Amino acid sequence: MSKMKKIILHGKLKELYDKPIEVEASTIAEAMRSLQFIPELQPADGQPWPVTIQGVNSEIALYSETSQEEIHVYPRLSGGGGKAGLLEILLGITLIALSFVLPFAAGGLMATICYKLFFALLIARIVCAFLHGMMRTSCLLHRFPECRRRRI
Repeated sequence: MSKMKKIILHGKLKELYDKPIEVEASTIAEAMRSLQFIPELQPADGQPWPVTIQGVNSEIALYSETSQEEIHVYPRLSGGGGKAGLLEILLGITLIALSFVLPFAAGGLMATICYKLFFALLIARIVCAFLHGMMRTSCLLHRFPECRRRRI
């Protein structure tokens, strides 16, 4: 059962080919195969464009017959950041250099946080041990039969 499907391109693909694409197909994969016949959508390296199709999250959905009339195709994001990538590298190098020049500035803060966390956990452990001992003593003093059978 073939039905007319409208392929709607988004992003970079829409910039390459902005005309409406209507094909007769029964599956989304069949409709997508028709894009290979549009010269503007052929990548220079011959590899297919990495795309995401709205509503398709598995290979089964791609090859199953569908009554979906509109197919939204989005290019996958990939590639480098250009000059922004160079800026991030320089910022990283600067931060690493500062960590060698000022090791105690960041280390002092981390040490304070670690000591506070350590003492908070130590106090929590002491309180739990105290409460456990109190419950055990209370149970033995009142001589509850269920306390004697199982060890608390």
